[in-house]
Parts: sequence; C-alpha cells; structure tokens
Amino acid sequence: MLLKLKLHNREVQLRVENGARVAAVTVGRIELYLPSGLVMELENVYFVPIISRNIISISWLEMNGFSFVIKDNRCLFIKLRHIIDPLV
Repeated sequence: MLLKLKLHNREVQLRVENGARVAAVTVGRIELYLPSGLVMELENVYFVPIISRNIISISWLEMNGFSFVIKDNRCLFIKLRHIIDPLV
C-alpha cells in the first residue's frame, strides 16, 4: 500500500459472502501490478487482514470511471476509451 490512513475501530466494516461483517484497519492507495505488465493505481482501498484474498469491487471501479466487457471467460476493463486486458 503506497499511502495509508489508520481507521478507528470498526469505522469501516465490509460484509463478506457468508453475511459476516469484517472491519477494515486502514484505507489507502495501492498499485495493482497485472500479469500484462500494466499497473493500475487504485484509490480508497481497504485493508482487511482477516481476508486472505484480494477483492476488487466492480461497483467501486464503475463509480470511478471504469466499464467492463466480459467475453470468452475474460473480463476487459475500459477507462477513457482505453481497453485494459489484465492478461495481455
């Protein structure tokens, strides 16, 4: 995480698949390195230590100007008319 801000206890809670709520401990900005070599900078990313996998919210990306195309079992991101293929 490049920039982070410590959160107050239970200031931000996320609901996970089983319905439980988990608390984020920091919020910040990260660089997401894709297999294609492209680097996406994501803002307002929550760090939740109890979650062992990275989760990217499609609704958050959409609110921040991304569009998506799902085709042939792949998801392409589109921002500012640029197509971002995470795998190529």
